[in-house]
Amino acid sequence: MWWLKQLFKPLNYLRINVSKDGKWLQGKKIYDLLLPLGIAIFTTIVFWFVRNHSSITGTEGIMADIKGLVQLLTAFFIAALAAVSTFPNDTLDEGLSGSPALLKVSNQSEPTTLTRRQFVCYLFGYLSLMSILTFLFISISQGLSEELRELIKYLIPSQHISLVIDSVRTFGIFIFSLIIGNLLITTLLGLYFLTSGFHKIEE
Repeated sequence: MWWLKQLFKPLNYLRINVSKDGKWLQGKKIYDLLLPLGIAIFTTIVFWFVRNHSSITGTEGIMADIKGLVQLLTAFFIAALAAVSTFPNDTLDEGLSGSPALLKVSNQSEPTTLTRRQFVCYLFGYLSLMSILTFLFISISQGLSEELRELIKYLIPSQHISLVIDSVRTFGIFIFSLIIGNLLITTLLGLYFLTSGFHKIEE
């Protein structure tokens, strides 16, 4: 569907590779998946042993704090995207130093080599979209947590309720931690480009 492709165009950032072979343990995939996955596994293990779950999902819990931070970051990401896309600098229109950033386009046999401007625009476009989706994810999770608990109690036999609720909560924390981990690592990568990545040729 063409409208979905347009609305979620920033997700093409995840399709960008730094080498033609696209090996899993090389370059960008470390930032996109492996480091966030490590953060998610570690966070899930820690929270598994936390008995006071209101400290996580409560109105004054960790999710509420992250929700407030994401609100601020969304504005920063959009402002950074606007600045990078319009800033007049010849360095931005050159390729990345080292391994080139390659984006596979559906109607082309060979991937397109991105300039620094294009790569960072995809990066901050992706961060802007993900921060909005994360905000919605947290809001919906907080709003429906009690309803989901009641639905589980209605559908699941009483002797299994505690196990199912803990399993659903743990899975939710893992997904949430994976999203936040990806957002954190990608933000740090974006800050690298804003502080030094653009000027590496001149240094």
